Amino acid sequence: MSSQHRSPDDRRGLALTHAVRTKLLLRAGHVEEACGSWQAFRSSATGLQSAEADRARTELRREFLPFRSNITVRALLAGPREEPPAFRPRGGRHAQ
Repeated sequence: MSSQHRSPDDRRGLALTHAVRTKLLLRAGHVEEACGSWQAFRSSATGLQSAEADRARTELRREFLPFRSNITVRALLAGPREEPPAFRPRGGRHAQ
């Protein structure tokens, strides 16, 4: 399903769609466009608790490494690493 047809509430699906699109663009050699798609993935994946999104985050970072001589890619790789959200048990408090 394309990102245009997804419900705005389906953040996980939107993030994973951006991840797939990013990989396809990179493999087709469209590095600059892939950077924009990676940014869209990062924005939509922020705060998600999804093993698939976490895997996609790691894979995308790895897929961009061969293009690190590109100034845009270098800036994205050097920027803040988007970390998966910390696990919080129900109730919202960290276990001690």
